[in-house]
Parts: sequence; structure tokens; C-alpha cells
Amino acid sequence: MIDVRGEYDPMRETEALIRSASGYVRVSSDLRPRVVEAARLYRRERRARYLIRHLAIAVVFITWGVISTVDRMKVERASDWLSTSPDDTSRISARSTGGIGEDWSLVDSFAELRDKLAASLRL
Repeated sequence: MIDVRGEYDPMRETEALIRSASGYVRVSSDLRPRVVEAARLYRRERRARYLIRHLAIAVVFITWGVISTVDRMKVERASDWLSTSPDDTSRISARSTGGIGEDWSLVDSFAELRDKLAASLRL
């Protein structure tokens, strides 16, 4: 059997130092209240940071929503484009008399409407 008592063990030495210092070191009477108050303060700071972070995110989303809504309100409405004016009907009738069937003239008018919408939605 091997005797391990002769080897250096830093944990044993550290524990021995702590035990020997127990007669000289005294805990102050206000240590526990200071630690508890520091923990409460840390918790309040974390909660405040959490609330500020979430409030900032909410403000960003609300601002983004309002701005995008205002931008959408500025864009002409599709119902205005769908209303027919005499010029539009003359163009459609000119296409139908030019050898293009009425079905294809309707496709062309939808393609024009799509192009107008795409042009107005570009930023």
C-alpha cells in the first residue's frame, strides 16, 4: 500500500490556512444586509434594462407600422386606376377593332394596370 500523506496537496494546505485564520477574521454585522441590498439593486437594474429593451423594440415596431401605413396612404389607390375614363375605353375599343380579340385587349389592360402598380410601389 502506498502512503500518500507525504505528497503536496494544495487543497489541504488551503483548508488549513482558512481554519487557522478563523480566529482572526470576523464577519461584520452588516455583511448580510449589504449582500441582500446589492442583490436587490442588481435585480432592479436587470429588470429596468429588460423593460427598456422591450419598450425600445415596441417603439421601433410601432414607428415602422405608422410609417408604412402613411406611405401606403400616399400611394394612389387601385380603385382610382380601375375607374375607366373615356380615353381608356377608346384604347380598349381600338385594340378590339385592330384585329385583337376583346379577351386579349382585357389582358393588355391588366398588364398596363400591373405596370402602373409596380411603378408606384417602387421606392
